[in-house]
Amino acid sequence: MSHYALRGQIMAYCNSLRALLEDFPTIRDTFFMVGQPQEKKGLRDSKEGLKTDPRSFRARPRGLLSADGKVFLNLWFLPHPSEVLVMFKTLPEEAAFQALQLTLQLIASLHDIVAYLFSFAQLGNCPTCFEFPLSANPLKGDWGGTEGIGSELQELQKMIDNLQSPQDPTQVSQALLLRREVIFLQFDAAVRHLIRRTFLASGNAPAYQSVTDGMYHGLPPLSSSLVKSIFASQLSLPQPLDPRSLQQQDNYSWPKP
Repeated sequence: MSHYALRGQIMAYCNSLRALLEDFPTIRDTFFMVGQPQEKKGLRDSKEGLKTDPRSFRARPRGLLSADGKVFLNLWFLPHPSEVLVMFKTLPEEAAFQALQLTLQLIASLHDIVAYLFSFAQLGNCPTCFEFPLSANPLKGDWGGTEGIGSELQELQKMIDNLQSPQDPTQVSQALLLRREVIFLQFDAAVRHLIRRTFLASGNAPAYQSVTDGMYHGLPPLSSSLVKSIFASQLSLPQPLDPRSLQQQDNYSWPKP
């Protein structure tokens, strides 16, 4: 049952990534490799395809992990649902579970990073600008575009290439998780401090108050930091008593029938 749950989550993330890439076809065609139904794999789609040859150009393998799940191949390959259903089927149960778990961690981190980059790029492409009553010059975002997305994805690949073992899926997964956390922390700091400070400097008190009221609902789910809560407090409870012990009889002297 756990294998089916992992495969279902992998397919959900891959489908969501495909939907995101539909709005950015240039990024999809430049950086990503979309899997096809019932796709046949060749020798170059295994770990043998990672061997470089300076005399010729070789495309990346069409696979995320090797058949045994121990070698990282290509982050930018999105497997088709038909492939997800059968991947690692020939491995022992424990090995297949670990390979599927690594695949899910890789796809989930990549999905969150790409979704953030796409959303951030679309913010800068807003046709209207933010006009503030006390500012002579309206403020507007000057970021965004496919160029910014492409450079960020290239930096992501460079980060993987600079790992101590870039073919170790565990190291790649941990690096992507850390990168995702850094992105979310940067967004958290920008909303909590920079954006509100900008609104205050421009004299837009309603916008400042709106961001302040909304950040306590939207930011905590993105962060892994501890948040004070009555539901998270640990109340010390006494150990259960033996109903025949002397302490129980002294504390709870129930009348005998």
